[in-house]
Amino acid sequence: MGSIGWRGIGRAGGRQRGGGISDERLTSEPADAGPAGGRLSWNFALDLWLLAELVGLALVVLVLALIGRMPEPSPVAIRIGWLIVFALLSWYHRAVEAQVVRTDRLRQALVDWVKASLVTLVGAFVLGELVNVSRLWMVATFAAGVATISLVGAVARRVIARMSRDGSLGERIAIYGTSAKTEALIRLIEQGAGPVARVLLIADQRNRGGINVFNGMLAGSDLDAFIAQIKAKKIDTVIIDLPWTAAARIDELVACLEQISVNISMAPLSLDLESAKQSIAYVGGRPTLALYRRRITGLQALAKVALDRTAAAVALVVLAVPLLVIAVIVKLDSPGPVLFRQQRRGMNNEAFGMLKFRSMYTASTDANADRLVTKGDSRVTRVGAFLRRTSLDELPQLVNVLLGQMSLVGPRPHAYGAKAADRLYEEVVRRYPARHRVLPGITGLAQVRGFRGNTEAEADIVNRVESDIEYIDRWTPALDIQIIARTAATFLFQTGAY
Repeated sequence: MGSIGWRGIGRAGGRQRGGGISDERLTSEPADAGPAGGRLSWNFALDLWLLAELVGLALVVLVLALIGRMPEPSPVAIRIGWLIVFALLSWYHRAVEAQVVRTDRLRQALVDWVKASLVTLVGAFVLGELVNVSRLWMVATFAAGVATISLVGAVARRVIARMSRDGSLGERIAIYGTSAKTEALIRLIEQGAGPVARVLLIADQRNRGGINVFNGMLAGSDLDAFIAQIKAKKIDTVIIDLPWTAAARIDELVACLEQISVNISMAPLSLDLESAKQSIAYVGGRPTLALYRRRITGLQALAKVALDRTAAAVALVVLAVPLLVIAVIVKLDSPGPVLFRQQRRGMNNEAFGMLKFRSMYTASTDANADRLVTKGDSRVTRVGAFLRRTSLDELPQLVNVLLGQMSLVGPRPHAYGAKAADRLYEEVVRRYPARHRVLPGITGLAQVRGFRGNTEAEADIVNRVESDIEYIDRWTPALDIQIIARTAATFLFQTGAY
C-alpha cells in the first residue's frame, strides 16, 4: 500500500465505545491494550535498538581506552568523533525511513559502522592526528564494534520476534470502506512479509442498509462510532478503501480523521499488482503513487553498460582464436553462412538481430522459432548439436553486447513466434512484457536456476518469466557478478538444450 502521508495533530486519550462497530474475533482483548498498555510501535522499538547499540559502542571505546596494555589509543576527539559519526549516520537513516516501517536494522547498522570508521580515518588524516592513533587500537575498536552491533542485533531480533508473537509489538489497522476486495485486502495486510499488523475495525457509511461481515468482523456504518473505536483501540493506521474518484468523500473523511493521531493511507486501486512495489513519489512537487520505479538508473546503469562493453571487447579479443576455429568448423560441416541472425525481442520490446553460430542446415533454419528443436532433430547439423548442447553457439552475442543491443546478464531474448504448449508466451504469462524493461542478456537468473531448453509446457515459460522479473526487481551489481560466476558451471552441466 502506498501511504499518502496524512497525519493527525494529537492522540486523543478517551476510551469511548461506539455501538455501531464490533469485532467478533477480538472481543476478549482489552480495549486499552495499546501504547498506554505496554504495546510498542515498530519505529520506537528500532529507536531502542539504536540506543542499545550506542551504549554498547560507548562502553567498547571506554574499555579499550582503559586497558593497561593497550598503547595510547588516540586523542579524545577521535574516540568521541567515531561514535558521533556513527550516531549521525544511524539517526539520518532513521529520519529518512520515518515513513517506512522497518522490522530490522542490523545490516544497516553494520554498514553505518564501516562508514563511520572510514570517516574517522579520513578525519584523523586531515587533522594531522593519524600519526597519534594506535593502529592496534583502531583495529580492536573496529572489530569490537562489529561484534557489539552483531550481538545487540541478535538479542534485539529475538526480543522483537517474541514481542511480535505475543502481540505487544505491532501495528493496529482500521479500514474505512468495503468492497469486493476487502477480504483480500485484510489477508494482504495480516499475512504480509513485513511487520505484524492486525485489522481490528471496519466501517463504511454505505452499509446503512445492512451489516456486512468481513473476515469474521462486523462492518459498522456510523462514522462517529468508528472514530470512537479508533481512540478506544489505539489504532495506528486507518486505510481508506474508497474509489479514488470519490475525492469529495475522501476529503471529508480525512478532515474527520485529522482530529486524532493516526496514520492515514489509501488502499491500492488493485490488489492484483503482483510484485509491483508501490510507494510515494513526488513529481513536479506533487505526491503520486508510484507503482514501479526503474531499478537500473544513473551511475549504476552507466557502470553496467561500461562493464558489459568492456567485458565483451576483452572476451572477443581473448576468444578470437576459438571463435575462428568454431567458424571454420561450422563452414566445413555444412554449406551456408557461419552466423545465423534472428529477430528477437529487445529492450522496450524493440526488435534486434541476435547473432548465433549457425547450428541448422541452411534450408531448415527457423527465423520465427515456430517449431521447437527436439532431441535428434534432423534440422540440426552434427556440429550444431554440439554447439547447442554446450551453448557455444551463443558466443557471437558478445558482438550484440558490444553494440549495446544486449547485456551480459539479463532476461534471455525470445523470438517473436516462440510458444509454450502451442501458445505464444505473452498469451501464457500476463506479465510477460514486463521482462522487456531492461536489455536482454546472454545469461540470466532463469538460466542459472536451470530454466532453459524447450518450453514444452506452460510452466516452463512461467518459471522463466518469474525469474526474469525477480532479477529486474532485485538487480544489483553483485547479483550480476554472482550470475556470471554461476553461468559456466550451469551451462556445462545443465541438460535440456538440443
